[in-house]
Amino acid sequence: MRALIVYASPEGFSRRLAASVKEGCRKVGVEYSLLDLGERKRLKNFPFFGRMHHPEKLSVDLTRFGIVFLGFELGSFSQSRTVFDFIASNEWKGVPIAIYCSFESKKKGMEQAVERLEEKGARIVNTLSMRRHGLIRQKLDDTDLVRAEAFGERVLNIVLERRVFKHSKKASIQGYRK
Repeated sequence: MRALIVYASPEGFSRRLAASVKEGCRKVGVEYSLLDLGERKRLKNFPFFGRMHHPEKLSVDLTRFGIVFLGFELGSFSQSRTVFDFIASNEWKGVPIAIYCSFESKKKGMEQAVERLEEKGARIVNTLSMRRHGLIRQKLDDTDLVRAEAFGERVLNIVLERRVFKHSKKASIQGYRK
């Protein structure tokens, strides 16, 4: 089985979360591929300039992968439009997908992504939403990275239909607190 970890990271947060998800894949013993959508801070990411956005065609053969992890950032000043272009330009029928999002305050972006993927026939396995830490300066702490790693492990165990007893895996993840 192979996993595809796709992320768009205007500020670098989703890149760090993708690295943690990758570590979770490695622990389970699943091969993985990383796909950086290359999103950087640009005017089109800001809500006011959103009308200036022209969709990009970003297609990948998703049938080669057993699971797709899709990560993006939402904040008060940016929205990962490249991820929504990626969703629109691919065939998702029957593809298992896990979505993770950083700095979401009202779950609106996550809901939009789930709706669009379900309309295209994707099978949503699980979602993970990181909350905002700090009012002015957003940041990820170590607990967020550990949660992302555990998310990767948990999703792969679901897809591989492995039965894992709660106490055994959580105790092995250093720093994990529920």
